[in-house]
Amino acid sequence: PEALSPACKQRYMRITPPVADYERISMPLTALLQTGALMLAIAGEQKKETYQKAAQQATATLPVSYLIAQAETPFDAYWHP
Repeated sequence: PEALSPACKQRYMRITPPVADYERISMPLTALLQTGALMLAIAGEQKKETYQKAAQQATATLPVSYLIAQAETPFDAYWHP
């Protein structure tokens, strides 16, 4: 996907997630990696399981996995039940 491409120059993109009926505004990976620090807040057991799956390997089916796998920008994840 374009949002995960290292060649993407946009700061914001319109995205239609496969599980939503509506568009969202999102930042592509290149823009996120330029922020200086990344923080992810997740809630609930299902989101925790998704995070753990994403942490296993970078895959386009779980875009957050690219943030977890990268070493360029400090990344912290916070979870609460």
